[in-house]
Amino acid sequence: MQVAKKLSWSVWVLLVACIDPYDYPFKEQTNYLVVEGAVTTEPGPYAITLTTTRNINNEENAFKLREQNARVIIATSSGKVEKLVEKDTSGVYYTSASFRGQIGESYQLTVTLENGMIYKSEEVELLPMPPIDSISIKYGSQKYVSQANAIVDRKGFYITAFVNDPPETENAYLVNWDYTYKIFTHPELANFYDAEGCECWVSSPKECCAVCWVEEESPDFAVANDRLNNGSSLTQYDLFFLPVVGIMLYEKIHLEVSISSLSKDAYFFWNAVYDSRYSQGGLFDPTPNTVEANVYNVDDKEELVLGYFYASDVRKISRFIHPTDFPERIDPDTGYPDTCLLYPNTTAEEPEYWNE
Repeated sequence: MQVAKKLSWSVWVLLVACIDPYDYPFKEQTNYLVVEGAVTTEPGPYAITLTTTRNINNEENAFKLREQNARVIIATSSGKVEKLVEKDTSGVYYTSASFRGQIGESYQLTVTLENGMIYKSEEVELLPMPPIDSISIKYGSQKYVSQANAIVDRKGFYITAFVNDPPETENAYLVNWDYTYKIFTHPELANFYDAEGCECWVSSPKECCAVCWVEEESPDFAVANDRLNNGSSLTQYDLFFLPVVGIMLYEKIHLEVSISSLSKDAYFFWNAVYDSRYSQGGLFDPTPNTVEANVYNVDDKEELVLGYFYASDVRKISRFIHPTDFPERIDPDTGYPDTCLLYPNTTAEEPEYWNE
């Protein structure tokens, strides 16, 4: 999916359980605090990242400066105060490993910058995530714009989840996913260029490794809510499209989907970020706008702050996708003449869940 629009500001957002911000180029001269982080029901520690946007000489792209030496705390509605610790003056502040989000608890973030300016978040409640009944796959294709600006088709699977929604309440969710697949390469064909000797390619077979597992964490995300079908106890959500190429089906693909509960306000934030990131610039696409934080300067509530602090209950569900689910002829051989450990994100250790 390609980004065809630009926000008027730079927004850095944190996915659940990872620090992987999204960049939005902008032209305006800026100097805004960006707050990103979450408390979840997954094991900690949790991270809060503080940066300040910069755009020198009105250049096309902004860059960020880490806000170091801040004092960061998270207060709970039950009266506990968690002090976060910065590691390596990185501008990233961590809770203790024992601190963990609790359903029904509310959380408030307080940040005191090195210059003495104080920022607080709105109180955010950690809402329960209903049980996920199942996920299904449907083979298909999707058009997208390549790096060469050509419209091409890619094959893969549309992923759908069935959630046991409480029919009496409106529910909203943030969706992330990762996937693992097995690949086969040819370390026996490895060679190297002997620049100091014959100035030619020399065969250099390797004993390890022909088989590896590639562990991919998708940088994409999706949002969902039951506004159109609230009242159903089992709600179907069309979540995302997973592109698949031949080498991913050497044996099978393990897909894990993580669905996190969102408050109404948190859903509006993530939905605005989604629209800004994935809209294709069509006539009826949303107008680019500023995605503001739920964090404010206690002495100047008119100051613009970016990012978001939220709380989520997280549930995960997984399944395998097999070559027989892919109706077209495929070639799972990478043809790669070297150890598979040189592939990105690979391990030669079989995952524990692989033969479940």
